[in-house]
Amino acid sequence: MIWNAPPASRGSDIAIESAGILLPSGDLNKLPEAFDISSATIKTIRQNLRWALFYNLISIPVAAAGILHPSICAAAMSLSSIGVLMHSLRLKDLGKEKERRSKWKKKR
Repeated sequence: MIWNAPPASRGSDIAIESAGILLPSGDLNKLPEAFDISSATIKTIRQNLRWALFYNLISIPVAAAGILHPSICAAAMSLSSIGVLMHSLRLKDLGKEKERRSKWKKKR
């Protein structure tokens, strides 16, 4: 059974799918915050990739050469992944941090 949505619903679905950014509240004053979040996300992704590349360039040859036991390098790899995850989780506090700063500026 195929269900056809009403025309208004289909139009808004198309607009949502084709939009580069979606502001659910419709408040354009939040647009700079959305750009800040996106630039912080890209910055975090690049930092995580640099860290992973650096770590792998060092640890894989060390494990292959037998300088450290491979199980120690595997444990270090797990810790590295946890570090990348924790670094990425800082993005959750980005909006709260800006809110705290703006409240402090208002009280001045």
